[in-house]
Amino acid sequence: MAPFKIRCYRCGEVFVCIGEDAWPRRRLILDAARAANRFAVFERRDLLFHWPQPGAAADGHTRAFRAFFLHQMGHCARALIAGARPAELLGHQPPAEAGPLGSHFYIGPNAIDSEGKKRLWRLLRAWMGE
Repeated sequence: MAPFKIRCYRCGEVFVCIGEDAWPRRRLILDAARAANRFAVFERRDLLFHWPQPGAAADGHTRAFRAFFLHQMGHCARALIAGARPAELLGHQPPAEAGPLGSHFYIGPNAIDSEGKKRLWRLLRAWMGE
């Protein structure tokens, strides 16, 4: 397994995981996190999951990320997953478009046009139960 990083943020009640392929869309993803917090003021905590990790089994990346994710979700009510690798490590096939992914919300790595952004916000509100 090649080395990789997943940048993560605890944004109030939302845990955000951004894969390397989605990093160029981070502003949109963090805006979605603000919306998922209903625009309440929150303190952001930056975290980084990196692989490989010292002492871990060479094929333990999935187990290690899931343990990290579940620990962080103990502090958050919702999760935004962005990019293919975080979705795959959590056992999901990354969808072609943004939307619910199990109990989480997925945002893909590709650029989104204005119609796609409208659809994203609509789906995000529905996921939040609004």
